[in-house]
Amino acid sequence: MNYSGLIKANNIFLFNHYIFLLIDILPPSFFATPIKVCVDFSLGENYNKFITRNIQSFDFINIEVTNRLTSDTDILLCDYTINDSRNEEMQVIVWNAPPTTSDWANFGDCISTLRSEKKQEGKFEAYGVS
Repeated sequence: MNYSGLIKANNIFLFNHYIFLLIDILPPSFFATPIKVCVDFSLGENYNKFITRNIQSFDFINIEVTNRLTSDTDILLCDYTINDSRNEEMQVIVWNAPPTTSDWANFGDCISTLRSEKKQEGKFEAYGVS
C-alpha cells in the first residue's frame, strides 16, 4: 500500500471540501462586484416582478436587479427598443414576452461578456482587490 499516495489524495479531497465550503458560506459579493440589471417591461409591475424573481433565482451569479435606470446600470432588460445614448456602456436586451429559451441564453451570454470585460478593465474587484 502506497501511503504517500493516500496522503496526497486525502489532502486534495480536504482542500476541495474546504473550497466548496467557502463558496457555500461566503456571499457572491465576496468574489465579484455585481452586474446591475434594470428590468422594465411594458406589461406592468407584476410582470416586472415575475422576471425579477426569475433572475434573482440565480443568486450565485451576483446580479442586482432594479426597476430604475441609473448611470451605473449595466443591462436594460425590456420588451421595446430604446434610442438613448446617455450610457454608451449599457447593454440593451429586448426580450419577447414571455421570454424564450434563446432570450435567456442571450442574457446569460451578455452577463458572461460583461464579467469578462470588467475583469479585463480591473473593475471586477473582491473587497477592494483588483
